[in-house]
Amino acid sequence: MVDYKNWWFSIKIFYREFNIYNLIFTIVSVYLLYIDPVHSIKYIFWLKVVGYAAITIYFTSYKKERLYFFYNLGINRKRLFIPAIIIDIVTLIIILMLANYFIYG
Repeated sequence: MVDYKNWWFSIKIFYREFNIYNLIFTIVSVYLLYIDPVHSIKYIFWLKVVGYAAITIYFTSYKKERLYFFYNLGINRKRLFIPAIIIDIVTLIIILMLANYFIYG
């Protein structure tokens, strides 16, 4: 059984690391929205999917020692990556809405 206090603490730690790498893809997404607001949604979608895959591969290949920390707390990879991706999707939607409002009024 997972201790939810440790789980929430782990999500916050993991998301800080995850967000640093994912911020690059978010900035490129805002730039794509600025260039072509009509057709950019499909490009933003695929950019984020490729970004999530690349970051997941990076963490599982090169940051295994960091994942052992979470594994010792009783939290597997799925319980780390899925909430981090959901938080990032919500954050991306908010950032794109704000960027759209400030760019196009």
